[in-house]
Amino acid sequence: MLPEAPQDNEGRSNNRIIDRHQPAEQTVEFDDTMTGREFELYCRDILQEAGWRAALTPGSGDQGADIIAEKEDRRVVIQCKFYNGTVGNKAVQEAYAAAAFQDAPYAVVVTNSVFTKSAHQLAHKNGVLLMHHSDLPRLELIVTSGAGSR
Repeated sequence: MLPEAPQDNEGRSNNRIIDRHQPAEQTVEFDDTMTGREFELYCRDILQEAGWRAALTPGSGDQGADIIAEKEDRRVVIQCKFYNGTVGNKAVQEAYAAAAFQDAPYAVVVTNSVFTKSAHQLAHKNGVLLMHHSDLPRLELIVTSGAGSR
């Protein structure tokens, strides 16, 4: 018998794309050929190893959030972008909107790539933190310093 589907705060079924009880969510190693969802899992794993309570969002209806991470009194919404090219304004806009939707004071875009100059400008103006995935273990130190606060 399959376990009952998780429910949200109002008792509705929360049909997650990735079920945390499935073996597919074992630690993911970084690989240039991974999928976008595998990159999200990889980022989530890094955050969990750094002591964050980090969960993937269902993938639809999340208003742009890929991961919601919490540690002590900090709540961070993360938009993950696994790109071959540069990451532009759209990712910054999505992270900003997702943080507002999720009532999170911190908005982050994390990538394996680099950001456009325009994305840097927009992120700076709106308090969105732009990060390379290799910096995720230091997320707590970065947000504690005030970066990424909307």
